[in-house]
Amino acid sequence: MNFTSSQLQYAISALSNLLGAGTTAADAMREMAQLQPKQAQFWQEAAKKSANGQSLSETLHPILDLATFSAINAAENSGTLPEVFAALEKAMEEKAVIRKTMRTIIYPFAMLIGAIGVFTMFLGFVVPNISRSMPSSNAEKSKLNVIADVLHEFLVTYDIHLVIGIATTVVCIIFWLRNPANRNRIVATLDNVPLLGSASRDLFYGEWAMHMAINTNAGITVLDAIHLTHKMLPAYYHPELLAVANDITRIGSAAAASKKSTTDPRNKMPFLIVNAFRFAESTGIADKHFNRAANALIIQGKKRVEIFVAIATNVIIPVAASLAGGAMLPYFLQIGDSFSKIQ
Repeated sequence: MNFTSSQLQYAISALSNLLGAGTTAADAMREMAQLQPKQAQFWQEAAKKSANGQSLSETLHPILDLATFSAINAAENSGTLPEVFAALEKAMEEKAVIRKTMRTIIYPFAMLIGAIGVFTMFLGFVVPNISRSMPSSNAEKSKLNVIADVLHEFLVTYDIHLVIGIATTVVCIIFWLRNPANRNRIVATLDNVPLLGSASRDLFYGEWAMHMAINTNAGITVLDAIHLTHKMLPAYYHPELLAVANDITRIGSAAAASKKSTTDPRNKMPFLIVNAFRFAESTGIADKHFNRAANALIIQGKKRVEIFVAIATNVIIPVAASLAGGAMLPYFLQIGDSFSKIQ
């Protein structure tokens, strides 16, 4: 059964509370069947499996990604199940906040697209209608008035075609974004945008570091945790972590994460992540340092996104206002011409 991200987040949160209160795994599953009636069949079957002795991680395996499954499995063996579930609950809540923060990036651009749409409709429909209601003049029409009339004729003639074209474009974009390779291209592009590139790195790596902390706290080694969690990051970042993983056994995590030659991919990793690897090796306590790095990166990433959105909005608002004023320019020119004739 497939759970949406919000359904899985709710399930982890509820299980965290139930298990933290001392409820047995089988009883917790039965409670979940009541709390999530749409997934009741899954939870009822899970409760039976748990009552028959199947481990909690195996019972939940069908709805978990590899990193989360491995963390729960390790926590069962290390006796840290309530702590790991509480950490997973926090990580999923933070993930939802990060996704919401990243979505704010599109707001200024959506504003610009909306302004262009309003400009086009105003120039193509409103201005010609208003112009026709004005007293006729023998003066030659301005170029803007001519453009407005031509645009009006085009929009009226091809209205159905335009609607179909816009709808088709939107559908194509949605399907294009579903392709992981295309999403990876977007991440690669963002990485080269000033401020936005560092913001996206902070947020994505911050989310990943939370899961590194969860896995290492459950008893998984740093090397194994990298292999289990690296796919939580966009594919564009994978070479950076895998380069660290390839060198850990040979030279240790501190040296493996340190800067190398100018072409080495790991040089792009946030400084706080590099520090987490260093302190994990020197202290022998990985989860504490990855968790600290995660919190700092997420806060820093959110601030950078806010700054980017504020700058983009301050640039786009005057452009949108100019478009609105530009759409009315032919109308004002015609009014001016009419007044000059009266005088």
